Amino acid sequence: MSTISLGRYLWERLHQVGIDTILGVPGDFNLDFLDYIYEVQGLRWVGNANELNAAYAADGYGRVKGVPGVVVTTHGVGELSALNGVAGAYSEQVKVIHVVGQTTRQMQKDRVLMHHALTNHPDHKVYSKMSKLARVAEAELEDASTAPAEIDRVIRECFLQSRPVYIFLPLDLSHDHVPASLLDKRLDLSPAVDASAQDAATSAILAALSSADNPAVFVDVLTQRHNAAAEARALVDKLRLPVYASNMGKGIVDETHPLYVGALNGKYAAPGVYDALRKADLVLILGDLPCDTNTGSFTRPTTSENSIIVNPFSVNVKGKEYSNTFLKPLLAKLVQSVPSDWKPKGAGVPKLPALKDCPEHPAHPGKAYRKWPEQMITHDWLWGRVAAFMRPGDAVVAETGTSTFGLSDVPFPVGNVRFVAQTFYGSIGWSVPAALGTDLALEEIASAKRRQGTIDAITARGRTLLFVGDGSLGLTIQEIGTMVKNGLRPVIFIINNKGYTIERIIHGANYPYNDINNLSYQHLLQLFQHPSPTTCYRRCTSKSELDAALADPELADPSLVQVVEIIMDKLDVPWRLMEVIKAREGKEQGLRAEGFLE
Repeated sequence: MSTISLGRYLWERLHQVGIDTILGVPGDFNLDFLDYIYEVQGLRWVGNANELNAAYAADGYGRVKGVPGVVVTTHGVGELSALNGVAGAYSEQVKVIHVVGQTTRQMQKDRVLMHHALTNHPDHKVYSKMSKLARVAEAELEDASTAPAEIDRVIRECFLQSRPVYIFLPLDLSHDHVPASLLDKRLDLSPAVDASAQDAATSAILAALSSADNPAVFVDVLTQRHNAAAEARALVDKLRLPVYASNMGKGIVDETHPLYVGALNGKYAAPGVYDALRKADLVLILGDLPCDTNTGSFTRPTTSENSIIVNPFSVNVKGKEYSNTFLKPLLAKLVQSVPSDWKPKGAGVPKLPALKDCPEHPAHPGKAYRKWPEQMITHDWLWGRVAAFMRPGDAVVAETGTSTFGLSDVPFPVGNVRFVAQTFYGSIGWSVPAALGTDLALEEIASAKRRQGTIDAITARGRTLLFVGDGSLGLTIQEIGTMVKNGLRPVIFIINNKGYTIERIIHGANYPYNDINNLSYQHLLQLFQHPSPTTCYRRCTSKSELDAALADPELADPSLVQVVEIIMDKLDVPWRLMEVIKAREGKEQGLRAEGFLE
Protein backbone atom coordinates (compact mmCIF):
# COMPACT_ATOMS: atom_id res chain seq x y z
CA MET A 1 0.00 0.00 0.00
CA SER A 2 1.37 3.39 -1.01
CA THR A 3 1.65 5.84 1.88
CA ILE A 4 2.50 9.50 2.38
CA SER A 5 3.34 11.55 5.46
CA LEU A 6 0.46 13.17 7.31
CA GLY A 7 2.15 16.51 6.71
CA ARG A 8 2.00 15.97 2.97
CA TYR A 9 -1.59 14.72 3.23
CA LEU A 10 -2.57 18.01 4.85
CA TRP A 11 -1.00 20.15 2.13
CA GLU A 12 -2.31 17.95 -0.70
CA ARG A 13 -5.84 18.15 0.68
CA LEU A 14 -5.68 21.93 0.97
CA HIS A 15 -4.38 22.19 -2.57
CA GLN A 16 -7.21 19.98 -3.84
CA VAL A 17 -9.83 22.46 -2.61
CA GLY A 18 -8.27 25.35 -4.55
CA ILE A 19 -5.62 26.71 -2.19
CA ASP A 20 -2.35 27.48 -3.99
CA THR A 21 -0.55 29.55 -1.35
CA ILE A 22 0.34 28.84 2.28
CA LEU A 23 1.10 31.92 4.38
CA GLY A 24 2.77 32.14 7.74
CA VAL A 25 5.95 32.33 9.80
CA PRO A 26 8.33 29.39 10.37
CA GLY A 27 8.92 28.23 13.93
CA ASP A 28 10.62 25.30 15.60
CA PHE A 29 7.35 23.38 16.00
CA ASN A 30 6.25 23.68 12.37
CA LEU A 31 9.52 23.63 10.43
CA ASP A 32 9.51 19.90 9.71
CA PHE A 33 6.06 19.78 8.15
CA LEU A 34 6.66 22.97 6.17
CA ASP A 35 9.10 20.86 4.16
CA TYR A 36 6.21 18.83 2.78
CA ILE A 37 4.75 21.92 1.07
CA TYR A 38 7.50 21.60 -1.53
CA GLU A 39 6.37 18.06 -2.38
CA VAL A 40 2.99 19.33 -3.61
CA GLN A 41 3.07 20.48 -7.22
CA GLY A 42 1.46 23.89 -7.65
CA LEU A 43 1.54 24.81 -3.96
CA ARG A 44 3.79 27.62 -2.73
CA TRP A 45 4.95 29.04 0.58
CA VAL A 46 4.87 32.81 1.17
CA GLY A 47 6.50 33.81 4.44
CA ASN A 48 5.31 36.90 6.30
CA ALA A 49 7.02 39.39 8.58
CA ASN A 50 4.95 38.30 11.58
CA GLU A 51 2.03 36.04 12.39
CA LEU A 52 -0.58 38.80 12.72
CA ASN A 53 0.25 39.99 9.22
CA ALA A 54 0.07 36.41 7.97
CA ALA A 55 -3.45 36.06 9.37
CA TYR A 56 -4.49 39.35 7.77
CA ALA A 57 -3.02 38.19 4.45
CA ALA A 58 -4.90 34.88 4.67
CA ASP A 59 -8.07 36.90 5.31
CA GLY A 60 -7.52 38.97 2.15
CA TYR A 61 -6.73 35.86 0.10
CA GLY A 62 -9.89 34.14 1.30
CA ARG A 63 -12.12 37.13 0.53
CA VAL A 64 -10.97 37.40 -3.08
CA LYS A 65 -10.42 33.79 -4.11
CA GLY A 66 -13.43 32.32 -2.32
CA VAL A 67 -11.43 29.47 -0.77
CA PRO A 68 -9.82 29.52 2.66
CA GLY A 69 -6.70 31.50 3.25
CA VAL A 70 -4.21 29.35 5.17
CA VAL A 71 -1.91 30.67 7.89
CA VAL A 72 0.72 28.54 9.61
CA THR A 73 2.21 29.43 12.98
CA THR A 74 4.14 27.78 15.75
CA HIS A 75 2.92 26.75 19.19
CA GLY A 76 2.11 29.52 21.69
CA VAL A 77 3.78 32.73 20.67
CA GLY A 78 3.00 32.33 16.98
CA GLU A 79 -0.61 31.23 17.33
CA LEU A 80 -1.39 34.03 19.81
CA SER A 81 0.21 36.62 17.54
CA ALA A 82 -2.14 35.56 14.74
CA LEU A 83 -5.26 35.50 16.92
CA ASN A 84 -6.42 39.07 16.26
CA GLY A 85 -6.31 38.47 12.52
CA VAL A 86 -8.22 35.21 12.89
CA ALA A 87 -10.80 36.92 15.11
CA GLY A 88 -11.37 39.51 12.39
CA ALA A 89 -12.03 36.73 9.89
CA TYR A 90 -14.49 35.15 12.32
CA SER A 91 -16.26 38.48 12.83
CA GLU A 92 -16.60 39.15 9.11
CA GLN A 93 -17.28 35.52 8.11
CA VAL A 94 -14.16 34.94 6.04
CA LYS A 95 -12.77 31.48 5.33
CA VAL A 96 -9.41 31.00 7.09
CA ILE A 97 -7.59 27.83 8.17
CA HIS A 98 -5.03 28.26 10.94
CA VAL A 99 -2.51 25.41 11.11
CA VAL A 100 -0.61 25.39 14.40
CA GLY A 101 2.56 23.39 14.80
CA GLN A 102 2.51 21.93 18.31
CA THR A 103 5.02 20.24 20.60
CA THR A 104 5.35 16.48 20.24
CA ARG A 105 2.73 14.22 21.75
CA GLN A 106 5.16 12.91 24.36
CA MET A 107 6.10 16.44 25.42
CA GLN A 108 2.42 17.22 25.83
CA LYS A 109 1.78 14.08 27.86
CA ASP A 110 4.75 14.69 30.17
CA ARG A 111 4.03 18.43 30.45
CA VAL A 112 7.67 19.12 29.61
CA LEU A 113 8.81 22.64 30.49
CA MET A 114 9.50 23.66 26.91
CA HIS A 115 10.09 27.21 25.70
CA HIS A 116 6.93 29.18 24.82
CA ALA A 117 5.27 27.73 27.94
CA LEU A 118 2.95 29.83 30.08
CA THR A 119 3.64 28.22 33.47
CA ASN A 120 6.23 25.95 35.09
CA HIS A 121 3.93 22.90 34.85
CA PRO A 122 2.58 23.67 31.40
CA ASP A 123 -0.55 22.48 29.68
CA HIS A 124 0.75 22.55 26.11
CA LYS A 125 -2.78 23.02 24.77
CA VAL A 126 -3.61 26.04 26.87
CA TYR A 127 -3.23 28.37 23.91
CA SER A 128 -5.75 26.43 21.85
CA LYS A 129 -8.32 27.16 24.55
CA MET A 130 -7.71 30.88 24.09
CA SER A 131 -8.77 30.80 20.43
CA LYS A 132 -11.84 28.64 21.04
CA LEU A 133 -14.32 31.51 20.51
CA ALA A 134 -12.65 32.62 17.26
CA ARG A 135 -13.24 29.40 15.35
CA VAL A 136 -16.12 27.16 14.34
CA ALA A 137 -14.23 23.87 14.38
CA GLU A 138 -10.87 22.44 15.29
CA ALA A 139 -8.90 19.25 14.71
CA GLU A 140 -6.72 18.36 17.70
CA LEU A 141 -4.67 15.74 15.89
CA GLU A 142 -3.23 12.93 18.03
CA ASP A 143 -3.48 9.70 15.99
CA ALA A 144 -2.49 9.10 12.36
CA SER A 145 -5.37 6.66 11.92
CA THR A 146 -8.00 9.34 12.56
CA ALA A 147 -6.10 12.48 11.54
CA PRO A 148 -6.99 12.50 7.80
CA ALA A 149 -10.72 12.34 8.54
CA GLU A 150 -10.34 15.11 11.12
CA ILE A 151 -8.49 17.30 8.62
CA ASP A 152 -11.21 16.69 6.04
CA ARG A 153 -13.95 17.49 8.56
CA VAL A 154 -12.63 20.91 9.52
CA ILE A 155 -11.84 21.91 5.93
CA ARG A 156 -15.45 21.15 5.07
CA GLU A 157 -16.71 23.15 8.06
CA CYS A 158 -14.61 26.12 6.98
CA PHE A 159 -16.35 26.15 3.60
CA LEU A 160 -19.84 25.53 4.97
CA GLN A 161 -19.74 28.09 7.77
CA SER A 162 -17.37 30.57 6.11
CA ARG A 163 -15.45 31.15 9.31
CA PRO A 164 -12.03 30.14 10.65
CA VAL A 165 -11.06 26.63 11.69
CA TYR A 166 -7.92 25.37 13.43
CA ILE A 167 -5.74 22.34 12.78
CA PHE A 168 -3.37 21.54 15.65
CA LEU A 169 -0.58 19.29 14.36
CA PRO A 170 2.05 17.88 16.77
CA LEU A 171 5.46 18.00 15.16
CA ASP A 172 6.16 14.26 15.45
CA LEU A 173 2.73 13.27 14.12
CA SER A 174 3.37 15.14 10.87
CA HIS A 175 5.91 12.45 9.93
CA ASP A 176 3.59 9.47 10.51
CA HIS A 177 2.32 7.88 7.32
CA VAL A 178 -1.24 7.48 6.06
CA PRO A 179 -2.64 5.74 2.96
CA ALA A 180 -2.08 7.85 -0.15
CA SER A 181 -5.33 6.49 -1.58
CA LEU A 182 -7.29 8.64 0.89
CA LEU A 183 -6.64 11.55 -1.46
CA ASP A 184 -8.42 9.81 -4.34
CA LYS A 185 -11.83 10.69 -2.94
CA ARG A 186 -12.32 14.43 -3.23
CA LEU A 187 -13.96 16.37 -0.43
CA ASP A 188 -17.66 17.09 -0.73
CA LEU A 189 -17.93 20.78 0.13
CA SER A 190 -21.62 21.15 -0.65
CA PRO A 191 -24.08 21.63 2.23
CA ALA A 192 -26.62 18.98 3.15
CA VAL A 193 -29.65 20.84 1.87
CA ASP A 194 -32.99 20.21 3.55
CA ALA A 195 -35.12 20.29 0.41
CA SER A 196 -38.40 20.76 2.25
CA ALA A 197 -37.06 23.66 4.31
CA GLN A 198 -35.56 25.27 1.22
CA ASP A 199 -38.77 24.82 -0.77
CA ALA A 200 -40.84 26.35 2.03
CA ALA A 201 -38.57 29.40 2.25
CA THR A 202 -38.47 29.79 -1.53
CA SER A 203 -42.26 29.69 -1.79
CA ALA A 204 -42.66 32.20 1.03
CA ILE A 205 -40.18 34.60 -0.59
CA LEU A 206 -41.83 34.48 -4.00
CA ALA A 207 -45.31 34.83 -2.50
CA ALA A 208 -44.24 37.91 -0.56
CA LEU A 209 -42.59 39.47 -3.60
CA SER A 210 -45.66 38.78 -5.73
CA SER A 211 -47.96 40.51 -3.26
CA ALA A 212 -45.78 43.61 -2.85
CA ASP A 213 -46.58 46.79 -4.77
CA ASN A 214 -43.11 48.32 -4.86
CA PRO A 215 -40.44 45.69 -4.01
CA ALA A 216 -36.67 46.12 -4.18
CA VAL A 217 -33.50 44.06 -3.69
CA PHE A 218 -30.75 45.00 -1.23
CA VAL A 219 -27.41 43.18 -1.53
CA ASP A 220 -25.17 42.93 1.52
CA VAL A 221 -21.71 41.57 2.12
CA LEU A 222 -22.43 38.08 3.48
CA THR A 223 -23.66 37.20 0.00
CA GLN A 224 -20.06 37.38 -1.15
CA ARG A 225 -18.58 35.79 1.98
CA HIS A 226 -20.70 32.68 1.40
CA ASN A 227 -19.72 32.47 -2.30
CA ALA A 228 -23.19 33.39 -3.54
CA ALA A 229 -22.35 36.50 -5.60
CA ALA A 230 -23.02 34.77 -8.93
CA GLU A 231 -26.40 33.52 -7.71
CA ALA A 232 -27.30 36.98 -6.42
CA ARG A 233 -26.50 38.55 -9.79
CA ALA A 234 -28.57 35.92 -11.57
CA LEU A 235 -31.48 36.58 -9.22
CA VAL A 236 -31.26 40.32 -9.82
CA ASP A 237 -31.47 39.70 -13.57
CA LYS A 238 -34.42 37.37 -13.13
CA LEU A 239 -36.48 39.58 -10.79
CA ARG A 240 -35.74 42.85 -12.67
CA LEU A 241 -36.28 44.91 -9.50
CA PRO A 242 -34.34 48.02 -8.41
CA VAL A 243 -31.12 46.99 -6.64
CA TYR A 244 -29.38 48.68 -3.72
CA ALA A 245 -26.21 47.75 -1.84
CA SER A 246 -24.76 48.32 1.59
CA ASN A 247 -21.38 49.99 1.71
CA MET A 248 -19.84 46.61 2.68
CA GLY A 249 -21.75 44.91 -0.16
CA LYS A 250 -20.49 47.38 -2.73
CA GLY A 251 -19.47 45.81 -6.05
CA ILE A 252 -21.23 42.45 -5.62
CA VAL A 253 -23.71 43.66 -8.23
CA ASP A 254 -21.94 45.82 -10.80
CA GLU A 255 -22.66 49.49 -10.24
CA THR A 256 -23.01 49.85 -13.99
CA HIS A 257 -25.97 47.45 -13.99
CA PRO A 258 -29.13 49.10 -15.38
CA LEU A 259 -31.12 48.04 -12.30
CA TYR A 260 -28.58 49.40 -9.83
CA VAL A 261 -29.71 52.43 -7.81
CA GLY A 262 -26.89 53.06 -5.35
CA ALA A 263 -24.99 52.11 -2.19
CA LEU A 264 -26.03 53.43 1.16
CA ASN A 265 -24.77 53.31 4.71
CA GLY A 266 -28.12 53.83 6.38
CA LYS A 267 -29.32 57.35 5.69
CA TYR A 268 -25.91 58.35 4.33
CA ALA A 269 -26.11 58.01 0.56
CA ALA A 270 -26.04 59.91 -2.72
CA PRO A 271 -29.05 62.18 -3.37
CA GLY A 272 -32.31 60.26 -3.67
CA VAL A 273 -30.98 56.79 -2.83
CA TYR A 274 -32.19 56.63 0.78
CA ASP A 275 -35.59 58.10 -0.09
CA ALA A 276 -36.05 55.67 -2.97
CA LEU A 277 -35.35 52.64 -0.77
CA ARG A 278 -37.63 54.01 1.94
CA LYS A 279 -40.53 54.00 -0.56
CA ALA A 280 -40.18 50.25 -1.16
CA ASP A 281 -42.93 48.34 0.60
CA LEU A 282 -40.86 45.13 0.60
CA VAL A 283 -37.07 44.74 0.50
CA LEU A 284 -35.38 41.44 -0.30
CA ILE A 285 -32.12 41.65 1.70
CA LEU A 286 -29.41 39.19 0.69
CA GLY A 287 -26.57 38.33 3.08
CA ASP A 288 -27.37 40.88 5.77
CA LEU A 289 -24.69 42.21 8.13
CA PRO A 290 -26.59 44.91 10.08
CA CYS A 291 -23.78 46.34 12.24
CA ASP A 292 -23.49 50.04 13.07
CA THR A 293 -20.78 50.72 10.49
CA ASN A 294 -22.83 49.07 7.74
CA THR A 295 -26.18 50.68 8.53
CA GLY A 296 -25.22 54.29 9.21
CA SER A 297 -25.57 53.81 12.97
CA PHE A 298 -28.74 51.75 12.44
CA THR A 299 -30.52 54.22 10.16
CA ARG A 300 -31.21 51.84 7.26
CA PRO A 301 -34.85 52.41 6.17
CA THR A 302 -35.99 48.80 6.52
CA THR A 303 -37.79 46.87 9.26
CA SER A 304 -38.50 43.21 9.87
CA GLU A 305 -42.10 43.84 8.84
CA ASN A 306 -41.19 45.09 5.35
CA SER A 307 -38.19 42.84 4.70
CA ILE A 308 -37.25 39.40 3.51
CA ILE A 309 -33.85 38.68 5.01
CA VAL A 310 -31.88 35.84 3.46
CA ASN A 311 -29.23 34.99 6.03
CA PRO A 312 -26.45 32.43 5.59
CA PHE A 313 -28.43 29.69 7.39
CA SER A 314 -32.00 30.96 7.65
CA VAL A 315 -34.62 33.17 6.02
CA ASN A 316 -36.90 35.67 7.69
CA VAL A 317 -40.00 36.67 5.70
CA LYS A 318 -41.66 39.69 7.28
CA GLY A 319 -40.93 38.38 10.77
CA LYS A 320 -41.52 34.68 10.14
CA GLU A 321 -38.43 32.50 10.47
CA TYR A 322 -37.51 29.66 8.08
CA SER A 323 -34.52 27.75 9.44
CA ASN A 324 -32.12 25.14 8.07
CA THR A 325 -31.39 26.81 4.74
CA PHE A 326 -28.12 27.72 3.05
CA LEU A 327 -27.68 31.03 1.26
CA LYS A 328 -25.97 29.90 -1.94
CA PRO A 329 -28.25 26.96 -2.86
CA LEU A 330 -31.31 28.91 -1.73
CA LEU A 331 -30.54 31.76 -4.13
CA ALA A 332 -29.93 29.23 -6.90
CA LYS A 333 -33.32 27.69 -6.14
CA LEU A 334 -34.95 31.12 -6.23
CA VAL A 335 -33.46 31.80 -9.66
CA GLN A 336 -34.92 28.51 -10.92
CA SER A 337 -38.30 29.16 -9.28
CA VAL A 338 -39.07 32.66 -10.54
CA PRO A 339 -42.04 32.10 -12.89
CA SER A 340 -41.37 32.50 -16.59
CA ASP A 341 -44.18 35.06 -16.77
CA TRP A 342 -42.85 37.08 -13.84
CA LYS A 343 -43.53 40.78 -14.23
CA PRO A 344 -41.88 43.13 -11.76
CA LYS A 345 -44.17 45.50 -9.92
CA GLY A 346 -43.46 49.04 -8.86
CA ALA A 347 -42.26 52.16 -10.56
CA GLY A 348 -39.04 50.61 -11.81
CA VAL A 349 -35.58 52.04 -11.27
CA PRO A 350 -35.99 55.49 -9.71
CA LYS A 351 -34.54 58.51 -11.47
CA LEU A 352 -32.20 60.10 -8.98
CA PRO A 353 -31.59 63.84 -8.79
CA ALA A 354 -28.16 65.14 -9.73
CA LEU A 355 -25.96 66.28 -6.86
CA LYS A 356 -25.70 69.77 -8.37
CA ASP A 357 -29.48 70.09 -8.07
CA CYS A 358 -29.46 69.18 -4.34
CA PRO A 359 -27.96 72.19 -2.55
CA GLU A 360 -28.93 70.85 0.89
CA HIS A 361 -27.16 67.51 0.44
CA PRO A 362 -23.94 67.33 2.52
CA ALA A 363 -21.88 66.36 -0.54
CA HIS A 364 -22.96 69.41 -2.54
CA PRO A 365 -19.99 71.72 -3.25
CA GLY A 366 -21.87 74.57 -1.64
CA LYS A 367 -21.97 72.64 1.64
CA ALA A 368 -18.20 72.16 1.91
CA TYR A 369 -17.09 72.01 5.51
CA ARG A 370 -14.04 74.13 4.84
CA LYS A 371 -12.53 76.05 1.96
CA TRP A 372 -9.29 74.62 0.65
CA PRO A 373 -6.75 75.92 -1.90
CA GLU A 374 -7.81 75.05 -5.45
CA GLN A 375 -4.97 72.59 -6.12
CA MET A 376 -5.03 70.88 -2.72
CA ILE A 377 -6.06 67.23 -2.87
CA THR A 378 -9.28 66.89 -0.89
CA HIS A 379 -11.62 64.02 -0.14
CA ASP A 380 -14.37 65.72 -2.13
CA TRP A 381 -12.19 65.47 -5.22
CA LEU A 382 -9.96 62.45 -4.61
CA TRP A 383 -12.38 59.52 -4.61
CA GLY A 384 -14.13 60.39 -7.82
CA ARG A 385 -10.74 60.80 -9.45
CA VAL A 386 -9.42 57.40 -8.37
CA ALA A 387 -12.73 55.77 -9.34
CA ALA A 388 -12.08 56.95 -12.89
CA PHE A 389 -8.73 55.13 -12.67
CA MET A 390 -10.38 51.75 -12.05
CA ARG A 391 -10.77 49.07 -14.68
CA PRO A 392 -12.61 45.73 -14.82
CA GLY A 393 -10.96 43.03 -12.73
CA ASP A 394 -9.46 45.39 -10.16
CA ALA A 395 -9.65 44.67 -6.45
CA VAL A 396 -9.95 47.84 -4.38
CA VAL A 397 -8.64 47.32 -0.85
CA ALA A 398 -9.65 50.06 1.60
CA GLU A 399 -8.19 50.55 5.05
CA THR A 400 -10.53 51.15 7.98
CA GLY A 401 -10.71 54.94 8.14
CA THR A 402 -11.14 57.76 5.67
CA SER A 403 -10.40 55.50 2.70
CA THR A 404 -13.37 53.24 3.42
CA PHE A 405 -15.74 56.20 3.85
CA GLY A 406 -14.47 57.90 0.70
CA LEU A 407 -14.57 54.86 -1.57
CA SER A 408 -18.02 53.80 -0.31
CA ASP A 409 -19.44 57.03 -1.67
CA VAL A 410 -18.31 56.91 -5.29
CA PRO A 411 -19.93 54.68 -7.92
CA PHE A 412 -17.44 52.37 -9.57
CA PRO A 413 -17.66 53.37 -13.25
CA VAL A 414 -16.79 49.91 -14.60
CA GLY A 415 -18.05 46.43 -13.83
CA ASN A 416 -16.29 43.51 -12.16
CA VAL A 417 -14.52 45.54 -9.47
CA ARG A 418 -14.09 43.88 -6.08
CA PHE A 419 -14.38 46.05 -2.96
CA VAL A 420 -12.35 44.62 -0.07
CA ALA A 421 -12.78 46.29 3.32
CA GLN A 422 -12.95 45.25 6.96
CA THR A 423 -15.66 47.71 7.97
CA PHE A 424 -17.20 45.61 10.75
CA TYR A 425 -14.20 44.32 12.74
CA GLY A 426 -12.13 47.37 11.83
CA SER A 427 -8.60 46.42 12.89
CA ILE A 428 -6.29 49.17 11.69
CA GLY A 429 -3.33 47.93 9.69
CA TRP A 430 -5.34 45.02 8.27
CA SER A 431 -5.40 46.37 4.72
CA VAL A 432 -1.70 46.11 3.84
CA PRO A 433 -1.33 42.37 4.46
CA ALA A 434 -4.87 41.87 3.10
CA ALA A 435 -3.70 43.53 -0.12
CA LEU A 436 -0.81 41.06 -0.22
CA GLY A 437 -3.30 38.18 0.04
CA THR A 438 -5.54 39.87 -2.51
CA ASP A 439 -2.75 40.18 -5.07
CA LEU A 440 -1.71 36.57 -4.57
CA ALA A 441 -5.33 35.55 -5.19
CA LEU A 442 -5.66 37.71 -8.32
CA GLU A 443 -2.46 36.21 -9.68
CA GLU A 444 -3.78 32.68 -9.11
CA ILE A 445 -7.20 33.44 -10.59
CA ALA A 446 -5.55 34.84 -13.73
CA SER A 447 -3.19 31.85 -14.00
CA ALA A 448 -6.11 29.45 -13.78
CA LYS A 449 -7.95 31.30 -16.55
CA ARG A 450 -4.87 31.17 -18.75
CA ARG A 451 -4.53 27.43 -18.19
CA GLN A 452 -8.20 26.95 -19.05
CA GLY A 453 -7.97 29.22 -22.08
CA THR A 454 -11.03 31.23 -21.08
CA ILE A 455 -12.09 34.14 -23.23
CA ASP A 456 -10.76 36.84 -20.90
CA ALA A 457 -7.51 35.02 -20.09
CA ILE A 458 -5.29 37.70 -21.62
CA THR A 459 -6.80 40.52 -19.56
CA ALA A 460 -7.77 38.42 -16.54
CA ARG A 461 -5.09 39.82 -14.19
CA GLY A 462 -6.77 42.71 -12.39
CA ARG A 463 -4.82 45.15 -10.28
CA THR A 464 -4.76 45.39 -6.51
CA LEU A 465 -5.40 49.03 -5.60
CA LEU A 466 -4.63 49.60 -1.93
CA PHE A 467 -5.74 52.79 -0.18
CA VAL A 468 -4.21 53.12 3.27
CA GLY A 469 -3.59 56.03 5.63
CA ASP A 470 -0.14 56.76 6.99
CA GLY A 471 -1.29 55.90 10.52
CA SER A 472 -2.59 52.44 9.64
CA LEU A 473 0.33 51.75 7.32
CA GLY A 474 2.75 52.01 10.24
CA LEU A 475 1.27 48.92 11.89
CA THR A 476 1.91 46.48 9.05
CA ILE A 477 4.32 48.23 6.69
CA GLN A 478 6.66 45.22 6.69
CA GLU A 479 4.43 43.32 4.26
CA ILE A 480 5.40 45.67 1.46
CA GLY A 481 8.72 43.86 1.69
CA THR A 482 6.89 40.55 1.27
CA MET A 483 5.18 41.94 -1.84
CA VAL A 484 8.52 42.98 -3.31
CA LYS A 485 10.19 39.67 -2.46
CA ASN A 486 7.46 37.66 -4.14
CA GLY A 487 7.26 39.73 -7.33
CA LEU A 488 3.76 41.06 -6.68
CA ARG A 489 2.51 44.29 -8.21
CA PRO A 490 -0.11 46.18 -6.21
CA VAL A 491 -0.54 49.92 -6.54
CA ILE A 492 -0.32 51.37 -3.03
CA PHE A 493 -1.89 54.76 -2.42
CA ILE A 494 -0.64 56.19 0.88
CA ILE A 495 -2.98 58.86 2.27
CA ASN A 496 -0.49 61.02 4.15
CA ASN A 497 -2.59 63.14 6.49
CA LYS A 498 -0.17 63.22 9.40
CA GLY A 499 -1.68 60.59 11.63
CA TYR A 500 -5.01 59.15 12.67
CA THR A 501 -7.56 61.43 11.02
CA ILE A 502 -10.32 58.86 11.62
CA GLU A 503 -9.55 59.13 15.35
CA ARG A 504 -9.09 62.90 15.32
CA ILE A 505 -12.66 63.50 14.19
CA ILE A 506 -13.99 61.13 16.86
CA HIS A 507 -12.02 62.69 19.70
CA GLY A 508 -8.86 64.63 20.45
CA ALA A 509 -8.26 66.28 17.09
CA ASN A 510 -5.17 68.14 18.23
CA TYR A 511 -3.91 65.85 20.96
CA PRO A 512 -0.52 64.24 20.30
CA TYR A 513 -1.85 60.70 20.71
CA ASN A 514 -3.36 61.09 17.22
CA ASP A 515 0.01 62.09 15.73
CA ILE A 516 2.55 59.66 14.28
CA ASN A 517 6.16 59.77 13.20
CA ASN A 518 6.17 61.37 9.74
CA LEU A 519 8.09 58.89 7.61
CA SER A 520 10.06 59.61 4.44
CA TYR A 521 8.16 57.34 2.09
CA GLN A 522 10.50 58.06 -0.81
CA HIS A 523 12.92 55.63 0.88
CA LEU A 524 10.32 52.92 1.47
CA LEU A 525 10.86 50.82 -1.64
CA GLN A 526 14.63 51.11 -1.41
CA LEU A 527 14.48 49.80 2.16
CA PHE A 528 12.75 46.65 0.91
CA GLN A 529 15.22 46.11 -1.96
CA HIS A 530 12.75 47.04 -4.68
CA PRO A 531 14.50 46.75 -8.08
CA SER A 532 13.35 50.20 -9.21
CA PRO A 533 12.61 52.25 -6.09
CA THR A 534 12.85 55.71 -7.66
CA THR A 535 10.68 55.26 -10.74
CA CYS A 536 8.00 53.30 -8.82
CA TYR A 537 7.44 55.98 -6.18
CA ARG A 538 5.45 59.18 -6.75
CA ARG A 539 4.70 61.97 -4.28
CA CYS A 540 1.61 64.03 -5.08
CA THR A 541 0.97 67.32 -3.31
CA SER A 542 -1.56 68.72 -5.79
CA LYS A 543 -4.38 67.60 -8.03
CA SER A 544 -2.30 68.12 -11.14
CA GLU A 545 0.51 65.95 -9.75
CA LEU A 546 -1.93 63.15 -8.95
CA ASP A 547 -3.48 63.45 -12.41
CA ALA A 548 -0.03 63.04 -13.89
CA ALA A 549 0.74 60.04 -11.69
CA LEU A 550 -2.49 58.28 -12.62
CA ALA A 551 -1.71 58.82 -16.30
CA ASP A 552 1.59 56.93 -15.97
CA PRO A 553 1.39 53.74 -18.11
CA GLU A 554 3.20 51.80 -15.38
CA LEU A 555 0.23 52.32 -13.06
CA ALA A 556 -2.16 51.16 -15.77
CA ASP A 557 -0.37 47.82 -16.05
CA PRO A 558 2.12 47.53 -13.20
CA SER A 559 4.93 45.00 -13.33
CA LEU A 560 6.30 45.86 -9.88
CA VAL A 561 5.02 47.25 -6.58
CA GLN A 562 4.02 50.90 -7.10
CA VAL A 563 3.66 53.57 -4.40
CA VAL A 564 1.73 56.83 -4.76
CA GLU A 565 1.96 59.13 -1.74
CA ILE A 566 -0.97 61.57 -1.55
CA ILE A 567 -0.56 64.60 0.70
CA MET A 568 -3.77 65.70 2.43
CA ASP A 569 -4.75 67.90 5.34
CA LYS A 570 -5.17 66.16 8.67
CA LEU A 571 -8.58 67.80 9.27
CA ASP A 572 -10.12 66.93 5.89
CA VAL A 573 -12.56 64.00 5.89
CA PRO A 574 -15.14 62.47 3.50
CA TRP A 575 -18.65 63.84 3.90
CA ARG A 576 -20.12 60.52 5.05
CA LEU A 577 -17.68 60.34 7.93
CA MET A 578 -18.35 63.97 8.86
CA GLU A 579 -22.12 63.45 8.89
CA VAL A 580 -21.89 60.29 11.01
CA ILE A 581 -19.83 62.12 13.62
CA LYS A 582 -21.87 65.33 13.45
CA ALA A 583 -25.00 63.31 14.24
CA ARG A 584 -23.68 62.60 17.72
CA GLU A 585 -25.27 64.82 20.33
CA GLY A 586 -23.29 67.99 20.99
CA LYS A 587 -20.50 67.04 18.57
CA GLU A 588 -20.93 69.74 15.90
CA GLN A 589 -19.79 72.55 18.18
CA GLY A 590 -16.66 70.60 19.07
CA LEU A 591 -15.86 69.91 15.42
CA ARG A 592 -16.06 73.61 14.72
CA ALA A 593 -13.76 74.44 17.61
CA GLU A 594 -11.23 71.83 16.49
CA GLY A 595 -11.08 73.15 12.92
CA PHE A 596 -13.00 70.47 11.03
CA LEU A 597 -15.77 72.96 10.29
CA GLU A 598 -15.57 76.64 9.42
